[in-house]
Amino acid sequence: MRTITNTYNVYKFEELTKDAQRDAIEKWYESDDRSEQSELFTEDSKEILKLLGFEGVKVNWSLSSCQGDGVSFTADTMYSDDIVKFLRMVSDNKANEQGYKLLESIVNKLHELWIKTNGFINPQIIRDYDYMIQFNRIQWNYVHSNSVQLVQDYTEMDEAETPEQVIKYFNNTVIKYFNNTEEFLKVAYLIICKDLEKYGYKCFEYRMPEDEFQELAECNQYEFTENGTIV
Repeated sequence: MRTITNTYNVYKFEELTKDAQRDAIEKWYESDDRSEQSELFTEDSKEILKLLGFEGVKVNWSLSSCQGDGVSFTADTMYSDDIVKFLRMVSDNKANEQGYKLLESIVNKLHELWIKTNGFINPQIIRDYDYMIQFNRIQWNYVHSNSVQLVQDYTEMDEAETPEQVIKYFNNTVIKYFNNTEEFLKVAYLIICKDLEKYGYKCFEYRMPEDEFQELAECNQYEFTENGTIV
């Protein structure tokens, strides 16, 4: 029996060649435990949705560029007052927290959608009829935005109205506003999920530049082989 001992040189990050530095960064991301990053993305998504006015949020996502991947969420039933607040934020194009780039971007896109439908949604009718939206998960094998269905519900008119008025008003006017509101919220939901998905891919595809990674390497006292492998 004989024992062979290999010896090799080790380097600080700044001593590596530029190619080796880029390889070192890529290898670090490949070997890194992404559970912390996953948790941060989930919490960021929940915070965005809360600022948009959704409560009791559960975020579902998978970002591997595979079939069924994407981002979706469910939330507590959204009642009339919260829906009106949401629509007011969108119509005013003013996010509930300023300086939050992703939130402001989403609200701006929703505002553009609002402009196209303005005049076809009546907030007062939403309140009068206790209009509400429910979030129902319909495809359990997937997590994309179409795996959740938004369903509207509402109460009927006050009994003090005559039956003739109820039939005429409820059928010809109110139903139109209900359906327009439901359609608006469905499209808004897809916009929100799509922007969260894009944000998620950016988070997971991000690679630190050399100077930022050098600080990380110094703090953790990383040393590398010539090809950029951490020893």
